[in-house]
Amino acid sequence: MKFTSIRASVEAYYAEQPVSLHVPGHKNGRGLELPYSNLDVTEIPGTDNLHHPEEAILMTQKRASEIFSSKATYFLINGTTCGNQAMLLSAARSGESVLIARNAHKSVHTACIIGGLEPVYVQPAVHADYGIPMGVRPEDIEVSLKANPAIKAVMITSPTYEGIHSDIAGIATVVHAHGAVLLVDEAHGAHVALSGAFGKSALQCGADAAVQSTHKSMNALTQASMLHVGTDRIDQNRLEKWLSMLQSSSPSYPLLMSLESTLDYMGDRGRAMAETLVDHLKEVHEALAQMNIPVLGALGKAEQDFLHDISKLVIFVEDAEAVEEALRQEYGIQIEYATADSLVCVTSIWNTKEDFTRLLEGLRALGVKAPEKSCGLTNYPEIEVILNPAQAFDRKTCRIPLSESAGCICAEYVIPYPPGIPMCSPGELLTEEIVSGILRWAEHGHAVIGTSDKTLKTIEVIDNRESEE
Repeated sequence: MKFTSIRASVEAYYAEQPVSLHVPGHKNGRGLELPYSNLDVTEIPGTDNLHHPEEAILMTQKRASEIFSSKATYFLINGTTCGNQAMLLSAARSGESVLIARNAHKSVHTACIIGGLEPVYVQPAVHADYGIPMGVRPEDIEVSLKANPAIKAVMITSPTYEGIHSDIAGIATVVHAHGAVLLVDEAHGAHVALSGAFGKSALQCGADAAVQSTHKSMNALTQASMLHVGTDRIDQNRLEKWLSMLQSSSPSYPLLMSLESTLDYMGDRGRAMAETLVDHLKEVHEALAQMNIPVLGALGKAEQDFLHDISKLVIFVEDAEAVEEALRQEYGIQIEYATADSLVCVTSIWNTKEDFTRLLEGLRALGVKAPEKSCGLTNYPEIEVILNPAQAFDRKTCRIPLSESAGCICAEYVIPYPPGIPMCSPGELLTEEIVSGILRWAEHGHAVIGTSDKTLKTIEVIDNRESEE
């Protein structure tokens, strides 16, 4: 019997109460005491195969493609990371150049290492008052493509962690005029099609392909994402080959079923929930305005070039890290993350009015105040690529004090986390500005990942002695 639902195919298998002489080792849930334990199965007759879908998975992906108006949609069980990598690696080959927004996620940078790609960077605009990356402008893409006509693909992050949308339609026009393809890391935009207050999807705006972290803003399990192909400019055969190499050969069926579940909320049901969320968030904006607390998306002229997704509630307050801790410890509220002067709250259609009431009560009780001046920790300085990431990855390295590293070539990632955007990547020149920015970030107690020395007292750089020998 063939099924059009992934869950139905798995439940039918378990209903047979078979003797399991196949993987996984928990033997039909006997060895597990976890939710979904009775739905965890593998590729056996009847449950289809993610890497060669012919039945339930194929039908469900086709359903997703219809809902998201894509040419094809692929389910990802290795997160948006593998989707970003597969998109970029399918669009450019070893030695070819790609244009990357400098606020790209680390997965985009690692794709350059895997594929031996030559990255060219374009800087996002930065909020004049708060130092938040605001997005990339079409005119800056135009300048980069004219200066580097061999570029094969352009990779943009939109919306950003804070909900800022770049002008994807304008960028698509520029990119296509230069014969390149436009790829969008839309990790934080799985929900945007539900309301105009969230923005427009990348595919709606002309992107050739986009990846969405369905788990970040919808109801899929963590690590479950979707890759949407928008145009014939994407070589789907090559894309599928990369996905088969970058994804686990033992895909999780609970993850696949959670992606399937999301589709039930992408129509009228989800749109109604989205409008309720928007109403709640507008009330939050009004309440914060009465408290004289600024909110991203309501700051006027500084943001006029970019669209902001209202579901990303970015609140600017003094001593935001301490406020974050107090909200968790004293009021049972866990936000996404805090910078020195901002609280980033990621909301979804499953948040309730009570959630926001508790947030406002906590902020009032803490007596929060607007910051007098931003410390600008999230600014990203101009960088100079000396070696492409793949070359840097293969070179001999040494370790030196971070405070003395200006003028050296970085050999590891220095990634303030969240949001996971490298401040410096392998092959880039460490400057005084970059070094001081890293030290300043660490001094404020923020996590920095990618470095082997977790204390940040030292940093790994290219060993110049190798070239001298």
